[in-house]
Amino acid sequence: MDIIYQIGLSLIPGFQLLENDLKIYRALIMYFHDDPEFEKLNSNYGLDKGILLRGNIGTGKSRVFEIFNQYVKKNNPLKKYRIVKTSDVTDDFYENGIPAIYKHTSFSFKKDLYNNADYKFPLTKCYDDLGLEPKIVKCYGNERNVMADILLKRYDFFIMYGMKTFITTNYNADDIELNYGDRLRSRLREMCNDLVYEGKDRRR
Repeated sequence: MDIIYQIGLSLIPGFQLLENDLKIYRALIMYFHDDPEFEKLNSNYGLDKGILLRGNIGTGKSRVFEIFNQYVKKNNPLKKYRIVKTSDVTDDFYENGIPAIYKHTSFSFKKDLYNNADYKFPLTKCYDDLGLEPKIVKCYGNERNVMADILLKRYDFFIMYGMKTFITTNYNADDIELNYGDRLRSRLREMCNDLVYEGKDRRR
């Protein structure tokens, strides 16, 4: 936990780890080290799944993945991932259309020697602030719920190739169903470990 604390201080002046933080950070340390103890925390948890981190506004969800992004680069580089704001994803679709979706689905694999997708090595991505992006985006006459499309396709690749997805959101399960449909709500249960970050808004 000392390493986590030092990384936190390097990124956020005055960084603190409170009791509700420790629960999340301890769980994720186990997760990123493939510790079987992680799966004992909840009967639905699995080391093969991604992470859905839910909680109130301002609890520190985004910060968690920023810190662990640095942590895995130093301690377990094979676990590294890229953090993307969901609003940036929808902006990309608005400007560039369907190819923006491919970046997060069919092209979200390491490349082989011939610059083709190597399906043995899917890329993990972290979608930050799911729910803050526009839900329906129009481009060249195409109207899409971009994040729903991406996450449903990443579910398919999770089943086929073990692709992992990390998500932060202020939404609860009912909010997810209302905004993205019951199908995605069900898929997220299968493809992600559901962690709830308890606490109040620290930015007030």
